[in-house]
Amino acid sequence: MQDSIIIDILKVAKSIRKCKLDFSKLNKVESELERLQSYFDCNLIQVIYLIITYENNSKDLYPTKEDFSAYLNCNPIELIPHKKEFQELLENKLIIQKDKRLVFFHENNRARFEINKSVIESIDENKPIKIESNSEKLCPMGVILHLGEMINERENEQASTHTLWIHIRKYLKIRNEFDVCKHILNISAEPYDIMVLIYLMARNIEYGQNLSIENVTATVINNSADKRRYIRSIEKKETILQKKNWINQTDGSFIKNSELYLTNHTVEYFRLLGVELKFNKKAKKVKLITPEEISKKKLFFNAKELNALHSLENSLKVRKHNKIRKSLRAEGMRIGICTLYYGFPGTGKTESVYQIAKATGRSIWKVDMSELKSMWYGESQKLVKGLFYDYKLLCKEESRIPILLLNEADAILGTRNANASNSTDKVDNSIQNIFLDCLEDFEGILFATTNLETSLDKAFERRFLFKVKFSRPDTAVQFNIWKSNLKSLKEKEINYIIERFSFSGGEIENIIRKIKIDNILKGSNLQFDRLVEICESESLVTRQDVSLGFRAYS
Repeated sequence: MQDSIIIDILKVAKSIRKCKLDFSKLNKVESELERLQSYFDCNLIQVIYLIITYENNSKDLYPTKEDFSAYLNCNPIELIPHKKEFQELLENKLIIQKDKRLVFFHENNRARFEINKSVIESIDENKPIKIESNSEKLCPMGVILHLGEMINERENEQASTHTLWIHIRKYLKIRNEFDVCKHILNISAEPYDIMVLIYLMARNIEYGQNLSIENVTATVINNSADKRRYIRSIEKKETILQKKNWINQTDGSFIKNSELYLTNHTVEYFRLLGVELKFNKKAKKVKLITPEEISKKKLFFNAKELNALHSLENSLKVRKHNKIRKSLRAEGMRIGICTLYYGFPGTGKTESVYQIAKATGRSIWKVDMSELKSMWYGESQKLVKGLFYDYKLLCKEESRIPILLLNEADAILGTRNANASNSTDKVDNSIQNIFLDCLEDFEGILFATTNLETSLDKAFERRFLFKVKFSRPDTAVQFNIWKSNLKSLKEKEINYIIERFSFSGGEIENIIRKIKIDNILKGSNLQFDRLVEICESESLVTRQDVSLGFRAYS
């Protein structure tokens, strides 16, 4: 293939932009269009759809029906006659729909689309398109993961469990070249049991974790009465899976707090069939910080930050938040609220999240991203996926949507390495790409904090609905912080401290704590000279003493 496909795409893209579906204007790129139609094995309008999607994806965007019409400068109604052609692109897997819950090209939705990654690789390498067939890309573990996705889609598409079982049996018979499929079909158990086993295996492979009984049964079983009966049978340890030692449950104060896990027998059995599972009996408990555990504090911020925080707090009050979600969902828009706090350390980023949670009656799940990244480094991708999956389960279990607080998010949000060559850079990029995908489909409430605004990858900026910069407090704010915490200080004393030192809110809090300790130890009230001394010890920059452990020689 002599001519670059990308060059052809770029030339055609310029011509079709604002063309209003007037194909007579495309005479200048007739030869390029012919090559592209041959390359993609598509007609003209399908090539146009592909080019628009490809261009948007390259900018980290996922076009909607409205984006297609805006690109072409035509009325969305004019695309309706070409709906079938777009559907063929989806069926042939050249284009993938990201929002599977939304009805394809429905009048009132905003379904988003992306080019198949295999197609992108083919274009980039200027090679013929080859979309991997299931038989080519699947292995025993891939089969289980695919079945797990089928079960997930049952809940998303509100299909019946009976219909799901028909499709699963059909798929297992089609893939009988894999021993694992034959063995699953030969398990003497009820359909509910087999589907529960498959789903537990899929989530074990993907996330390495147990699942709550409530979550498993809700995903597999559509009928409420059947669901209750099956939960009772699990509680009494009467399911075939339990009797045959395929699964077991962790201890919980209530059945809904119990988790199902795969036994050692199951792990060893399927290992011989090419499916690597993990024995994970211990239930993973997510420690939530409840509103009752958060002490109410009066925080002081610069005017711009204060307005932004007030707006955020109002949007997260239960009634208003429910109204916002309902409105966005009706428009086919993303309903998740992701907020980025960035700026100087000690300026109140984390504490402001706590106070918003307190004011809106929401619990917080605080996750240190640097720790997440460092844990089992080779498993980081799974851990990121698992994090968002766990949060999704929490949202189902909690009466109010909790806040996911990603502290020290610099570890994840940094700029991706476009020329990654070593394994570490490649893993970092992989983690970030997974994180971007998770944010794209996020439906909860997320706050991320970072001190390193300059290193933030541009792709993340669009994922955050709100971005609030925390600056060092100005003199007025510093004055209020000092006065609020040390009421005995005179105005001139506060002004002296502010003029000599420039502290963040966090640094002032440290000083206040030292003063409290000092007063207890010495049994006397604070003297101003002592306050200055403590301030000097806090401000490393202005200290005149020699660094610890070293002596200066002339």
